[in-house]
Amino acid sequence: MYHHKELKTKKEDKMFDSQLRREAVVCKDNFKMSVQASANHYCSPKSNGASMSYSHVEVGFPTVKEDLLMDYCENRDKPTETVYPYVPATVIIDIIQKHGGIVAGELPNLDLTEYEKEEQWEIVSLIKWINVKLMKN
Repeated sequence: MYHHKELKTKKEDKMFDSQLRREAVVCKDNFKMSVQASANHYCSPKSNGASMSYSHVEVGFPTVKEDLLMDYCENRDKPTETVYPYVPATVIIDIIQKHGGIVAGELPNLDLTEYEKEEQWEIVSLIKWINVKLMKN
């Protein structure tokens, strides 16, 4: 029995060993939301790895109802107590801009191809700079 339990624990640990939970994003106006992406989250691609870029991420537990997220809401009756699966990276950027930018927290690497197509280079550069700055802290 002990041996079986040990194998189960190792298997469970392996699922989570390459992707830790990121700190919630905090915006200038104090809006907060969890933004997660890994093989264990509602995101695309469903993979782990520091070099991954995600086109869609999982958002959870925003501090206030955010209209830009409501199309993805799992529990519309409790928008601050639920998750938002497969939110496009472009929506994440729009939310961050709406709330004055990031002052703390972590974002997964976002696939910003859609913003690049729309030639919003200034926004793409700013987000990439923020990601690098936050990783250093």
